[in-house]
Amino acid sequence: RQRFLSGIDALTDAYPHETIALVGHGLTLSLYRAHLLGQPTVKLADWQNLPFAAVAHVAPKRHQLLSDFRPVG
Repeated sequence: RQRFLSGIDALTDAYPHETIALVGHGLTLSLYRAHLLGQPTVKLADWQNLPFAAVAHVAPKRHQLLSDFRPVG
């Protein structure tokens, strides 16, 4: 988890005034979501319910989930 969070910090530091789109696998994004929600780990049901081709809106510097993952298309 820490390696992913460090990568997010590096991207937001490098592009402070840009919108950044991240594409990844469900487990990695589920771990990030759990972090944003203050959960120590991913709940199995949350991981299983993450839809394919989903989008979330995040304020990474504030560690805040602005809108949860929802299907695209």
